[in-house]
Amino acid sequence: KILDFLNTNFADNITLEVLSKMFFIPKPTLTYNFKKYVGKSPIDFLVDVRLTKAKQMLVSTKKGLEEIAYLNGFSSANYFGLIFKKREGLSPLNYRKNQINKQY
Repeated sequence: KILDFLNTNFADNITLEVLSKMFFIPKPTLTYNFKKYVGKSPIDFLVDVRLTKAKQMLVSTKKGLEEIAYLNGFSSANYFGLIFKKREGLSPLNYRKNQINKQY
Protein backbone atom coordinates (compact mmCIF):
# COMPACT_ATOMS: atom_id res chain seq x y z
CA LYS A 1 0.00 0.00 0.00
CA ILE A 2 2.84 2.38 0.82
CA LEU A 3 4.53 1.73 -2.53
CA ASP A 4 1.28 2.40 -4.36
CA PHE A 5 0.76 5.57 -2.36
CA LEU A 6 4.27 6.85 -3.13
CA ASN A 7 4.01 5.99 -6.82
CA THR A 8 0.64 7.73 -7.10
CA ASN A 9 1.21 10.77 -4.88
CA PHE A 10 4.90 11.45 -5.55
CA ALA A 11 4.28 15.13 -6.31
CA ASP A 12 2.75 15.79 -2.87
CA ASN A 13 4.69 16.97 0.15
CA ILE A 14 5.37 13.55 1.65
CA THR A 15 7.50 13.09 4.73
CA LEU A 16 8.23 10.15 6.99
CA GLU A 17 5.88 11.79 9.47
CA VAL A 18 3.06 11.86 6.91
CA LEU A 19 3.58 8.19 5.99
CA SER A 20 3.78 7.17 9.64
CA LYS A 21 0.47 8.85 10.50
CA MET A 22 -1.29 7.78 7.32
CA PHE A 23 -0.41 4.10 7.69
CA PHE A 24 -0.44 4.00 11.50
CA ILE A 25 3.15 2.74 11.72
CA PRO A 26 5.83 4.26 13.98
CA LYS A 27 8.56 5.95 11.92
CA PRO A 28 11.38 3.60 13.01
CA THR A 29 9.28 0.51 12.20
CA LEU A 30 8.19 1.97 8.87
CA THR A 31 11.76 2.80 7.89
CA TYR A 32 13.17 -0.54 9.05
CA ASN A 33 10.54 -2.68 7.27
CA PHE A 34 10.50 -0.59 4.12
CA LYS A 35 14.28 -0.81 3.85
CA LYS A 36 14.17 -4.54 4.58
CA TYR A 37 11.68 -5.31 1.80
CA VAL A 38 12.41 -2.58 -0.75
CA GLY A 39 16.13 -2.10 -0.21
CA LYS A 40 16.04 1.63 0.47
CA SER A 41 14.34 4.09 2.77
CA PRO A 42 10.86 5.40 1.92
CA ILE A 43 12.28 8.86 1.20
CA ASP A 44 15.02 7.49 -1.09
CA PHE A 45 12.36 5.48 -2.92
CA LEU A 46 10.22 8.62 -3.25
CA VAL A 47 13.14 10.62 -4.65
CA ASP A 48 13.80 7.82 -7.17
CA VAL A 49 10.16 7.95 -8.31
CA ARG A 50 10.30 11.73 -8.62
CA LEU A 51 13.52 11.61 -10.62
CA THR A 52 12.16 8.94 -12.95
CA LYS A 53 9.07 11.05 -13.66
CA ALA A 54 11.19 14.19 -14.06
CA LYS A 55 13.53 12.45 -16.54
CA GLN A 56 10.51 11.43 -18.61
CA MET A 57 9.29 15.03 -18.63
CA LEU A 58 12.72 16.41 -19.51
CA VAL A 59 12.76 14.32 -22.67
CA SER A 60 9.08 14.32 -23.65
CA THR A 61 8.16 17.97 -22.96
CA LYS A 62 9.58 21.43 -23.40
CA LYS A 63 8.61 22.46 -19.86
CA GLY A 64 11.18 24.46 -17.92
CA LEU A 65 13.09 23.14 -14.92
CA GLU A 66 11.02 25.18 -12.49
CA GLU A 67 7.78 23.60 -13.68
CA ILE A 68 9.22 20.09 -13.90
CA ALA A 69 10.59 20.42 -10.38
CA TYR A 70 7.23 21.58 -9.04
CA LEU A 71 5.19 18.95 -10.90
CA ASN A 72 7.39 16.21 -9.50
CA GLY A 73 7.33 17.25 -5.86
CA PHE A 74 10.64 19.07 -5.53
CA SER A 75 10.59 22.19 -3.38
CA SER A 76 12.55 24.27 -5.92
CA ALA A 77 14.37 24.07 -9.22
CA ASN A 78 17.67 24.51 -7.38
CA TYR A 79 17.00 21.57 -5.07
CA PHE A 80 15.84 19.50 -8.04
CA GLY A 81 19.07 20.35 -9.88
CA LEU A 82 21.23 19.43 -6.90
CA ILE A 83 19.53 16.09 -6.32
CA PHE A 84 19.45 15.33 -10.04
CA LYS A 85 23.16 16.02 -10.48
CA LYS A 86 24.06 14.04 -7.36
CA ARG A 87 22.07 10.99 -8.49
CA GLU A 88 22.54 11.15 -12.28
CA GLY A 89 25.99 12.71 -12.57
CA LEU A 90 24.88 15.59 -14.79
CA SER A 91 22.51 18.53 -14.68
CA PRO A 92 18.88 18.20 -15.79
CA LEU A 93 19.54 20.39 -18.84
CA ASN A 94 22.56 18.33 -19.90
CA TYR A 95 20.49 15.18 -19.39
CA ARG A 96 17.80 16.62 -21.65
CA LYS A 97 20.35 17.55 -24.35
CA ASN A 98 22.02 14.12 -24.21
CA GLN A 99 18.73 12.23 -24.43
CA ILE A 100 17.41 14.36 -27.27
CA ASN A 101 20.69 13.92 -29.18
CA LYS A 102 20.41 10.14 -28.73
CA GLN A 103 16.99 10.22 -30.41
CA TYR A 104 18.42 11.71 -33.60
